[in-house]
Amino acid sequence: MRATVLRTYDNQRVLIPNATLFVDKITVITAHEKRRLAFPLTIGTATTSARCAGSSSRR
Repeated sequence: MRATVLRTYDNQRVLIPNATLFVDKITVITAHEKRRLAFPLTIGTATTSARCAGSSSRR
């Protein structure tokens, strides 16, 4: 199997099979000034909605 090897900013190797490169779309998120990420977030039941909104908009 032939593959393209990429390195992430934290020096991890990512192998992408060449067959995938020819068929699928690849989005380069570093090309944009702003990025959107998805991650799980667990909060306590006593946390107010104002505090939740404030912590999610920090830069």
